[in-house]
Amino acid sequence: MIYNKKNRNRMAVIILLVFAVVILGACGEEYQEGEHGDIQLYFVDNNQTNLVTMTYGIKSETISGQVEEVLEQMNKKSKKINYLPAIPDQVHILNISITDKILYVDFDAGYLQMNIVEELLCRSAIVLTLSQLNGIEYVIFTINQQPLTDASGNPRGSMKASDFVGESGSSINAYQEKKAVLYYANESGDRLVAEEYSGFYAQNTPVEKFIIDRLMKSPADQTLKSPLPSDLKLISVTTKDGICYVNFDSTFLEEALGVTPEVQLYSVVNSLVELPYVNKVQISINGETDRKFRDYVSLRDAFNRNLDLIE
Repeated sequence: MIYNKKNRNRMAVIILLVFAVVILGACGEEYQEGEHGDIQLYFVDNNQTNLVTMTYGIKSETISGQVEEVLEQMNKKSKKINYLPAIPDQVHILNISITDKILYVDFDAGYLQMNIVEELLCRSAIVLTLSQLNGIEYVIFTINQQPLTDASGNPRGSMKASDFVGESGSSINAYQEKKAVLYYANESGDRLVAEEYSGFYAQNTPVEKFIIDRLMKSPADQTLKSPLPSDLKLISVTTKDGICYVNFDSTFLEEALGVTPEVQLYSVVNSLVELPYVNKVQISINGETDRKFRDYVSLRDAFNRNLDLIE
């Protein structure tokens, strides 16, 4: 009788240990250390309003293999009940290619069937995930080999992770679409050309910041170019009583490649004055207005729109 009780106790312990191993193994299936580093896979939560992440270990050695591996994992439903694939079932990837650290992802027409929220979540998740891979700096989407366009019909062009800062863990309802008129430099860099742009921005972010951030990036029209230095830092921006106060770091004083000083300066001014509540723009450098832009334009006074520079 004592022998049987001991055996029953021993069996109970064994069963509990086996059960614990199974549970731990199931939990461990979500993450296994990769031979070529770890990244965060981006998924959509069950409410389809947030992006959520899961650590994943990369197994493939080549960059093309890693891209295929990651996209395959992103298409799987996570064992975590609130994680859904960011790429809907009706959206299929036809081809991927990599050139000069730019990843091209070609989708079928199912991509165009997504609503605004689904599309933003899908695009954000893919770019945020794949741009973590070494060798991938930008991502370009195409639909049946045709450029993906925004609501205004302009090509979205190359995208990088910083384009979607704030998307992860933030409700998509906190973002709204904004149409803006931006002034880029023409091909010779001596005139301004207006380009309409439509994109999403966080409601707790000033629209003025959204505009300046976009000016720093390449325009959709490839014959135009950004008039601002690529490493320019926007310290702050705010609007009061019709004057938009823009505070840059000293990089703004440096020469932008192939762009005249007037074009660089008024690309910012004209773009911001397009906002209905902005009449003038006051530019400061590290908080100081007692500076000269390119050694001859004083920043002491606020600037009005300059229509003479527009093509």
